[in-house]
Amino acid sequence: MFRLCQCDAVSKSTELQNGQRNIHQSKADAAYKLLKTHLHYAQNDNEMYRFDFQQNLPSASIFAGDMFYSRMLWTYNFGLHDCKSGDAIMHLWSEAEAGRGSSVVAS
Repeated sequence: MFRLCQCDAVSKSTELQNGQRNIHQSKADAAYKLLKTHLHYAQNDNEMYRFDFQQNLPSASIFAGDMFYSRMLWTYNFGLHDCKSGDAIMHLWSEAEAGRGSSVVAS
């Protein structure tokens, strides 16, 4: 016996996902507006620094053999930006050297 798709359940799930996406988008827009406001203040007379992790990168790109199924070594990129001068400092390290937890990054 075949079961038919529950179209109402799928429709409600899609509506929920769209609502969550809209909430996420509005929060992101508000954060960017706040950042632009702060950057304006930093350009005038205040000092402002911004720091964040950039994208984490897999170190090896091997697509054949047993190495493909092995665990990849990750490289981390931590950036510190001086918003007034526009200078940026980037620090790269692999997970073999240290992790990326808050206590590791702060030390």
